Amino acid sequence: MDKTTKPIRRRWNIFLLIGAFYWIILILTSLFVCALSYEQKKSEILADVNIRLTQVGNAYQNLTEQFWESYLPIFENRTTSYLLLRDYFAVPDDDGLTPVELHDISNVLAQIVVRDDRIQWIAAYSSVRKVNYIYYAASQTGTGVGIMEALPDDFPYMEQMQQKNNLMEIYGEIESERSQLRNTIAVAGGTPALTKGVLLFGYGISQIQQFAEENLPLESLQFEIISNEGRLLYHSGEEHIELPEEIFQAGSGVFQTDTGKWYAMVDPFTTRGGTVYYTIDWKELFLKSNASTPQLLTAILQLSALSILVLCLVMRTIQREARRIRDGLDALGQNQLDYRIGGNFYQAAFADIAHSINKMAESLKENIDKAYYYQLKHKEAEMQELQAKFNPHFLYNSLDVFRARCYENGDDETAELIAQTASVFRGFIGAQTFIPLQQELAFSQRYLAIYRARHNDAMQILYDIDKEVLQYGIIRNVLQPLIENYFAHGFDPSRQDNILQFRGYIRDEDTYVLTVEDNGFGMEEDALQALNAHLQEPIATEQESYGLKNLHQRIQLYYGPKCGLVIRKNPTGGLIAELCVLRKKPEENAE
Repeated sequence: MDKTTKPIRRRWNIFLLIGAFYWIILILTSLFVCALSYEQKKSEILADVNIRLTQVGNAYQNLTEQFWESYLPIFENRTTSYLLLRDYFAVPDDDGLTPVELHDISNVLAQIVVRDDRIQWIAAYSSVRKVNYIYYAASQTGTGVGIMEALPDDFPYMEQMQQKNNLMEIYGEIESERSQLRNTIAVAGGTPALTKGVLLFGYGISQIQQFAEENLPLESLQFEIISNEGRLLYHSGEEHIELPEEIFQAGSGVFQTDTGKWYAMVDPFTTRGGTVYYTIDWKELFLKSNASTPQLLTAILQLSALSILVLCLVMRTIQREARRIRDGLDALGQNQLDYRIGGNFYQAAFADIAHSINKMAESLKENIDKAYYYQLKHKEAEMQELQAKFNPHFLYNSLDVFRARCYENGDDETAELIAQTASVFRGFIGAQTFIPLQQELAFSQRYLAIYRARHNDAMQILYDIDKEVLQYGIIRNVLQPLIENYFAHGFDPSRQDNILQFRGYIRDEDTYVLTVEDNGFGMEEDALQALNAHLQEPIATEQESYGLKNLHQRIQLYYGPKCGLVIRKNPTGGLIAELCVLRKKPEENAE
């Protein structure tokens, strides 16, 4: 494998790794979303079914509780109705009721039916009578009048009435040729204070059927009601499904039978008359709960395909933009410092990187140009210094001759000025670049002595230098340009109160400050800002190499960008030239 294909193979492996990680996340997300959708749909289905369960349970509970409200009032008072029923259940009779007795008993049972319109028939059974009777409510006869008939020997509930032991017993619906007997639940009650007679009420279950059989959300859903004795009272399905004991205890759950797997829920409000529950085919419940899963998977696949396409486009864009940055770095590495990374970037980070690289290239080129410029200037200065030193003793000797002649002629003041001038010349061509601050201040005094003599002492020179500052050094000839600039632009020869003050103080742990303050003409704010901005620009002409810009860039070149020259207004009038330099001692610089 050559060096060209290795990066390609490496990028391809990274892409495959990202793709595999993406698909794993996608699969896990899909499973989570499908499971969440399944649980939500299942909860919605079961919530609807549970409402029906509650409605069926309430309808059945109302039926059983209403039985006593219809049954007991007959026996609470010894009325005519009570006496008629007492005779019916207590007096033996082999021939049956007379028409009058039949009419009276029919009226008593009709009064019971009036109290609850769900009662479709009432059977009156007494073991001491050879003939027993059943009353059909007017709503069941089609004639608008209740009918009293003899109870046939094949009456479906005959055996249960004959074997009844409890105060109240409930029997489930039956199949019968008589339409009045179908779709009913029979509730049997005894006859208080009488013999073992039985009144059996047939309650219509149309309301239960409405809740349990109409508009079902699931085809396999069926409701069942069982009595406390375990008798099946009602079921809406084709066959009875018996629940295991653990489902009754848990209240709900999944169980297995010979016909399949089922989910069941028991009505928690079990009445004294029995228990209501429903069952659902687990397979149908599972499929119904996952009805939205195919659509979700389709949407997820479409979304994943779109995201992969977007990912490929983004990666392609990233690679293209990264290649532009890499080409730019290669160009800079080949010393093409004028090269700039251009174009728009869609990635903000890449745009920042490209901008930083361009700024770095610009700064690097500027520094290299400055270094080259200062190197040329340094060579030029060395040549000038060599020329100046070619025969300095001739100049010094000549000045000494002039000074001696002045002394001979009695002109001591001129002689002293010549001595100061000679000292200034020696300071200009001194060999040391970094000198003690005290030496630079002494040079400024000699330099100012010449200007004071020139202007007849029309000025006052002040020094306010902290003692701690005097232990540090400074580069040679930093005060001379400031003094010269003051006399060129700030000194007012018409005034006698011109002041030039030198201050020195510690700024922080790294730097100290020298200021040259005057009360001269000063400058406007706009001009002052333009001057400070001009100090930051590279030197472009020969004249600029000797002024304030040269001084500022000498300081920065020697001390670093933290230091330099700033010109600002003097609050009392004039200007303040502020020099910031590093706290370096002469002996430290020598080392």
